[in-house]
Amino acid sequence: MTARCIALLIAGLSCLPCVVHGQESFDYYISNSGNDNYSGTLPVLPKKTIAAASQYFLNCFSKNGRVRVGLQGSDLFKENLTTSYPIQVGTYTVSGAASNFATLDGSQAFESGWVKDSVFSNIFEQDIPYSGFKGYGIGGIGSYSYIYVTEIDRELEKTAPITARKPLQFVASIDAADATAGSFYSPVNTTENPKHVYVHASDGSSLNNNAKYRYEVTVRDWAINSTYQPDNVFENLWVRGFGAGIGMLP
Repeated sequence: MTARCIALLIAGLSCLPCVVHGQESFDYYISNSGNDNYSGTLPVLPKKTIAAASQYFLNCFSKNGRVRVGLQGSDLFKENLTTSYPIQVGTYTVSGAASNFATLDGSQAFESGWVKDSVFSNIFEQDIPYSGFKGYGIGGIGSYSYIYVTEIDRELEKTAPITARKPLQFVASIDAADATAGSFYSPVNTTENPKHVYVHASDGSSLNNNAKYRYEVTVRDWAINSTYQPDNVFENLWVRGFGAGIGMLP
């Protein structure tokens, strides 16, 4: 998908996997099984993290007039990227692996540390540290982007990982959260970090090591911010858990 203005709410060589022939080539390859000491310029020598590779992207663009980044399909990347130049991001696969979307995830698991509120009957609360939520189109929490809470059904996640994820209802006050199972409240404030979050679980029980659900909270603003850069291309990416939004990028 081409976008002219988009902020995405989006070992030894003998042991390394073979890349499926005939697929698109990239300037840099990134894989959960990679190594940040690798060059990243070959699919058999991928970088492990976007952060380690991103320092080379601008040089590549300046030299070639483009930079194309491949994320290994089915991998999960808990990172984000901001560029001042156009970028093309897609996926690549290795032999024997299904050709699936790569996922960019802006959330973090919080399965402990929740404290029962002493005043309200059903509220568990915690301070959540976050990064970002600034720059063009955001300007802080509550201006386009929000911190939100996702409740994941542990059993359903084994067979239907997307369906298992339920963003909790964002209500307007602590009182409303206390009265509404499966909801949360956090003051809209552009300066407070960490952010205090109040949650009422769907089953009304504690969020700490809950037997039925686990919980993730947004800690990053957007997946890829390349706003106002012409000729951006994003393909086969799934974005979730970011303040700027979630969804499928075809």
